[in-house]
Amino acid sequence: MGNVQIGRFEELPNRIRAEDIVLDVGGGCRPLSRADFVLDFLPWDNNQQAEPYFRELWPTPHFSKENWVQWDLCSHQAWPFKDKQFDFVVCKQTLEDLRDPVWVCQEMMRVGKGGFIEVPHRVIESIPGIERSRYCRYSHHHWMCEVTDAGIEFIFKHAQIHGYSRFHLSIGPSWNRGARDHHWSEFFDILEPVSLVINRWFRTVNPKYAAIGFFWKNSFHCRERVLIEKGDVEADLMGFKERCRKLNDIWVRKRTWYGKRIRYQERSL
Repeated sequence: MGNVQIGRFEELPNRIRAEDIVLDVGGGCRPLSRADFVLDFLPWDNNQQAEPYFRELWPTPHFSKENWVQWDLCSHQAWPFKDKQFDFVVCKQTLEDLRDPVWVCQEMMRVGKGGFIEVPHRVIESIPGIERSRYCRYSHHHWMCEVTDAGIEFIFKHAQIHGYSRFHLSIGPSWNRGARDHHWSEFFDILEPVSLVINRWFRTVNPKYAAIGFFWKNSFHCRERVLIEKGDVEADLMGFKERCRKLNDIWVRKRTWYGKRIRYQERSL
């Protein structure tokens, strides 16, 4: 198995060499300015209004209309590139939206010698109120992603996570937060949106839990954790929540109790 190292998207300028040939996978809405090729479902015309990442470092994008490949990433047709054609492959905030992220990972390893992958942190995927109070994170995300020391695992984002407060990593009523089975107290889940609004006025999710990424070389581990039975799904959700009990920095203050905004530098003090 290849080398995997946890890292951040901001490190890319120090990781990509001048001579590297770079592919951006799924960067159609906002491609990497350094990418020589872009592979995405969206057409070239969609890119014209987007501001590429790291434009300040690479003012002139390396990709062009000729190197913009419109492609269904999950078609199970081999991507139109040779084996190990690219020195570096970037895939940022894309895998969670796709119908077959494992296939996409396999193709990235086939066409690339190494690269970087970023996905939403599973912590923020378990918090309601980011998009709307009744959804955890974003409703269009199909997968919850867990980055490990070896690579990445995908867990289908079952509807249960949206429906019951006992699966949520949020501030609010806690009478059934530890219950593994359905309980009459779930009736009071209707009050959760109120507590979410109050909490989000005073606190925000720690930026460190917004996304997680890793650099890979040669190859990395990727698989779907298949959960079919309702009990298995809920046990996994509760298991993750149990692991998160050790995290005491999920929320950071953005206002004092009397409503004054706190500067970002003060939140970690």
